[in-house]
Amino acid sequence: MDGKRAKFVCPHCDGVMGVDMIYFHVRGIFNSPLYKCRQCDFSTNGTFHRDHHKSLTGHQLDGNNNLDPFLEEAINSATTVLMNSVIHRSENISTVENVAKSNETREIDSSKQSNGGNGNSINTNSVQRIDDSEQRKKFFLDTINSIDNMSFKCKKNNSSSRGVEVVEISLDPESAKQKYNVPIPSFGKSKMVLCQKCGEVVDESYLTRRKHVFLRHQD
Repeated sequence: MDGKRAKFVCPHCDGVMGVDMIYFHVRGIFNSPLYKCRQCDFSTNGTFHRDHHKSLTGHQLDGNNNLDPFLEEAINSATTVLMNSVIHRSENISTVENVAKSNETREIDSSKQSNGGNGNSINTNSVQRIDDSEQRKKFFLDTINSIDNMSFKCKKNNSSSRGVEVVEISLDPESAKQKYNVPIPSFGKSKMVLCQKCGEVVDESYLTRRKHVFLRHQD
């Protein structure tokens, strides 16, 4: 796969980018840039923009040595999953096409051979779609409940100390849940941002944006 040519469509915001930009995009979703200015709201992931800001303003920027290890683990895990989805999609295109053609051939042969019977059969594809739909619905509901619980604790722990919440979450509806230690940030005033997909105004905090995506954009 040519990493420079492959394009990735973000399931969070529908943004289109090259594979090499996934890591920085995930950092933006988690609102965790590599460099933050101590004296203003400036932040960036690039050393060029960091140095340019320092030379213009004389401000000091916190480097990546101050990053939260728990948040970094979540960012790196999400980046790995998203990059693998692009790689596997590219490598398996011909395989999927071959399997589809093979199944088509088997179905035609089977219909030619079965001349008897009453013609009634169970559509296994329909059953599978129903099961997948129920599983997907449960996955979204569980995720929304987890976000609600974490949001409540964020508001409750409105102090300088930061708690750690142990959460169980799966990367997709079919995988088993795993436990993660998630730092609970202090709940402060946030800006309002515009959803790029539907135009609704939501709070910029990660939990609020993530809940909006799960509630409004499950397709």
